[in-house]
Amino acid sequence: GTSLSVVGEAVKDDIGTIRIQRPHKGPFYVSPKTIDQLIANLGKWARWYKYASLGLTVFGVYLVAKHSVQYILERRRGWELQRRVLAAAAKRSGEDNEGSNEKDDTVSDGSKRLMPDLCVICLEHEYNAVFVP
Repeated sequence: GTSLSVVGEAVKDDIGTIRIQRPHKGPFYVSPKTIDQLIANLGKWARWYKYASLGLTVFGVYLVAKHSVQYILERRRGWELQRRVLAAAAKRSGEDNEGSNEKDDTVSDGSKRLMPDLCVICLEHEYNAVFVP
């Protein structure tokens, strides 16, 4: 006496009775709810998934933007440090008028830059380590 809503495959056998069975492909539901209630419930979940996907998209864009900004700031700091080291080396070589304490260093764009052979911390001693950006 209980009404059921079934989503599946209806098959008529040789005698003429209709039988509902699980389809080879697709959904199969048996529920005491009406079809309209099932559709409304699925609509609620669809809205929830849409909002969740929008939130995760915003979070992903935030992470990409954060890493991009950090990368740009790191590169800018590196360029500023290199500029300061070159300026200090030029000032030091101008004051001392000793021979040339600079060497050619090839940069990735193919141009030549003069990099001093100095420690970047104290600017007095030759460095003994190489840091490649």
